[in-house]
Amino acid sequence: MRRVVSAHFPPGRWHVGGSMEQAEVTRTYDRNAPWYDLMQAPMERMGARRWRPMLLEGMAGRVLELGVGTGTNLPLYDRNVVVTAIDPSARMLERARARAAQAYATVELVEAVAEDLPFATASFDAVVASFVFCSVSDPLAGLHEARRVLVPGGELRLLEHQRPSGPILARVFDALDPLARRLSGASINRPTDDHVRVAGFDDVASLFLDRFGIVRLIAARAPSTQGDASGHDAQTAAHDRQTPDGELAELAAEEPNARRAKEVDR
Repeated sequence: MRRVVSAHFPPGRWHVGGSMEQAEVTRTYDRNAPWYDLMQAPMERMGARRWRPMLLEGMAGRVLELGVGTGTNLPLYDRNVVVTAIDPSARMLERARARAAQAYATVELVEAVAEDLPFATASFDAVVASFVFCSVSDPLAGLHEARRVLVPGGELRLLEHQRPSGPILARVFDALDPLARRLSGASINRPTDDHVRVAGFDDVASLFLDRFGIVRLIAARAPSTQGDASGHDAQTAAHDRQTPDGELAELAAEEPNARRAKEVDR
């Protein structure tokens, strides 16, 4: 038996706490929703279809998925997961409903932005997102919110494309970023793994999933005692930059092309 789905769509136009820039991004995704899966098909064939199970491996308990989009990840959750999935685009959520209905996990869909989550502090055991923080208007605010709603020691796991590690390709991505944002609503040159560290997460690990360091699986944990991110001092940040062995190392064994991200002096 499939689990019951609870999908909430507030009547009328629900005001969410995103900036005007986020409103523009949301309009882009509303516009692209009817053919979004077709637009993403090349990326899925290039590797995303293989990487998504790595993102969700071992998830249990209460999970918040940020930027669920059309619900591509929803059928991949196990039965022992209760998923709350948000997206700022009502039209993307409408398309996610079919996949939510087919999921083995219990799924609730909520229209919301990552920067202003409508959930109580310490509500979730894990927060996940796939190719989302490229389009969050204020990624640091979104990551601070993710940290807030996680239980102490809860896991953040992201599958993201970001600014390449090589300087030449990085400059190319910088030059193309304005066009990418205009067409798709997504930035292609964000240093998302660094943003995770700045947001005050512990045990940050970043795994390269392609040889250019563009696509990465990022894992981190909320501090065992929740406090202000400013308390994440330089010594702790330096410790985080020593990419730890652990869950990502186990996942890497399943991905032959994956390699550990190397930090470079900036």
